[in-house]
Amino acid sequence: ELAKRGAIVISINYRLGPLGLFAHPSLTAESKPDEPLGNYCLLDMIAALRWTRDNIGAFGGDPGNITISGSSAGGTSCLFLMGIPEANGLFHKAIIHSSGGIRNIQTLADAEAAGVRLAEQLGLGARASSAELRRAAASQMAANVGVIRDLDLPVKPIIDGRLVKATPAELFAQGQQARVPVLIGAANGESGARQLGDEVAAGGAFGFQQQLADQMVRVGQPVWMFQLTYVPPQSRDARFAARHGESVAYAFGTIGQSIEAQYGFRNEQVADRAMQSRPGGRGGNAGGA
Repeated sequence: ELAKRGAIVISINYRLGPLGLFAHPSLTAESKPDEPLGNYCLLDMIAALRWTRDNIGAFGGDPGNITISGSSAGGTSCLFLMGIPEANGLFHKAIIHSSGGIRNIQTLADAEAAGVRLAEQLGLGARASSAELRRAAASQMAANVGVIRDLDLPVKPIIDGRLVKATPAELFAQGQQARVPVLIGAANGESGARQLGDEVAAGGAFGFQQQLADQMVRVGQPVWMFQLTYVPPQSRDARFAARHGESVAYAFGTIGQSIEAQYGFRNEQVADRAMQSRPGGRGGNAGGA
């Protein structure tokens, strides 16, 4: 549906789990001083953005009008990309659904410790060499998916001091983010966050997005906020709030026919008008739109 409205939609593949976020003392020791460490999924995203910039013209697209969009971990990845200098100029707008503000980072030391645990579990020993790690990476991990899951390894971006130098919260507070127009928001019932207490609910469901939006407004950056509260009538007996990530279906027009019928053309028009309104509402208040 989004493509029918004139957008060229590109979805990308990138490394996940330990293949996408992995550090180990042996890999750190052999790295060059400015070589990124551990954040392979973010490097994949940057490579995809470079490809898009260089090739989208062949598909009728505009290399000067690229929007990144993600939900949940994808939304958090968008925030990290906004703070990575290597990604500057590769995108020009961002749409961020349900990004997290809780426990979404790890230090290089913690990531290396997790990497040692994984290497030991795969039978490589605590002092595995970089060559042994590379030989074993994909095949060993594919054969030990259950074991890796049971290790409960942190799957979070790594502050390596090279590619990722700080958390999005810190970078936005310092005004160091990419100053592109942003649409950011969440559902009002993010993953049942209210069950975890008011402080966690505020940080994970909407407060973190509000904080970032306020920081963008302070530096004159165009920003729109949304909060999805709509629950289809047929679901209201089972739940009282919109769920984590549900806004994506409305953005892409992929809601099921029964929900779409309840959503209705009038609400679609309202959503379109909201997407096109002035950033931040009257007076630049990030909570006003």
